[in-house]
Amino acid sequence: RLCKNSNLVKLGGFSILRHKNIRFMRYRRGHSRYQHTFVSLDDQISRTHPVRMMDSICEDYCKQSALEIFEKGHEATGRKAYHPSDLLKILVYGYFNGISSSRKLERECGRNIELSWLVSGLVPDHKTISDFRRENPLLVNGLFKYLIASLRASGFLPGRSVAIDGSKIKAYGRAQVDLDTIANKLEDIENQSDKYLSQMASLDSAEDELEALNKRKAELAQELDKLEAEKKTYQDWQKILEQRGEQKLCTTDSDAKMMRGRHGNYWAYNIQTSGNTKTHILTDIKVTNHQNDKGLLKMMVGSYQCTMGERAEQVLADGGYYTINEVEQLEQEGMHCYVAINRTASQVKDQNHGLRFQYVAQQDYYQCNEGKKLVFWRKKKINNRDVRVYRGIACRDCPKKAICTKSEARTIHRNENQPWIDGFHAKMASKEGKAKLSKRSATIEHPFATMKYYMGQIPILLRGTKKVQIEMELYAIGYNLKRYFNLLTNNKALTTTATIPVAV
Repeated sequence: RLCKNSNLVKLGGFSILRHKNIRFMRYRRGHSRYQHTFVSLDDQISRTHPVRMMDSICEDYCKQSALEIFEKGHEATGRKAYHPSDLLKILVYGYFNGISSSRKLERECGRNIELSWLVSGLVPDHKTISDFRRENPLLVNGLFKYLIASLRASGFLPGRSVAIDGSKIKAYGRAQVDLDTIANKLEDIENQSDKYLSQMASLDSAEDELEALNKRKAELAQELDKLEAEKKTYQDWQKILEQRGEQKLCTTDSDAKMMRGRHGNYWAYNIQTSGNTKTHILTDIKVTNHQNDKGLLKMMVGSYQCTMGERAEQVLADGGYYTINEVEQLEQEGMHCYVAINRTASQVKDQNHGLRFQYVAQQDYYQCNEGKKLVFWRKKKINNRDVRVYRGIACRDCPKKAICTKSEARTIHRNENQPWIDGFHAKMASKEGKAKLSKRSATIEHPFATMKYYMGQIPILLRGTKKVQIEMELYAIGYNLKRYFNLLTNNKALTTTATIPVAV
């Protein structure tokens, strides 16, 4: 008999009694883990997956030139070395996905299907990965240039317009010393050395307990050796500081410099990049220890020319690169420069107080907005350039003298190329100049944001300018691959008919 709260439910040909107050539940579960399948590792990787791109690029690059650079694997005896293509694939995959630790990459090789497919099941030791990264800067640099050449040949670097920017990246090291600490430490070492030498002299004069004395002399000799090694270390640091003319040194990475960033002062490197303004792909990346960007514009333009094999037609940069002599030289070489004006503190002060000085070319004098004249006074040299100095002749009774100058009279400097400077300033103040600066920030600033996101709390693992260059090129390769795949899904960003550089 069925109770009033139950009913019959047919399921799979059977009648099942179900109570009305109990819900019928179904769940989806996976297949048995013990089930044998005929699916290969290649079947588990999508045909459009980025690892296939990494595999093709690394294999093609190594077939062309990498084997000549790589020193290992040429001996007929001994344990076989890992192929450079496989180790490059591991590094490229790691930096593409924000994994820079060699120990983490070793673990990923053993458990990650994508990486297992990429290196055909190999699991190199973390020391092998770390040593390969540290000892092969030419291989990494060559891969970066090969990727740029492939993208350029395929139409992904249209035009000859380049945007340049720099950013400070924390170095791997905090320990530091200064000249005062070094001087005090060397003095302590000298005092301890004299003390040990005097003890050894007194032991030489004693004749009793010869065995105990000889043991003590051996211990003192070891202490002296340690002090001598420590002394040499501090003397080397002192020599580096004296050569640089600086006060502080990072002892864990002597190439790093103390720099000021958004989060205060820290030991860092100034990373310079250049990118294509149409596709935003990085065309070059350089590691420097300059504490600011001033004076690096011409270097980056020259580096771009070496990488691309052609001269840039248009150069975009922010105010940190504004050195009028460099900008003028690049313009004279036929490039169109759009560099933000970096005004001095006195120029900003004049602007805030509404002070303006108009040059009257016919009579060769300046006139301020109060009607006072500034006439030619003398010549001087600034940065090996002739500068004409104009001095006010009626500043004493001026009502704005207190906010204009603290001297007896206001002076104005006029460069020998002042007409060109005025024209450049007018160009940057125009609608076109402002649009170019806006385009620069949209082009070259987001690559740093992307790379820093993947760097995490410890951005750099290697030490020294040359080794940090390796890491930054790997990050740049990872960024360019990401950007390339974004362009494949949105070809509207390209002005030319682009083709895929390698089969995906």
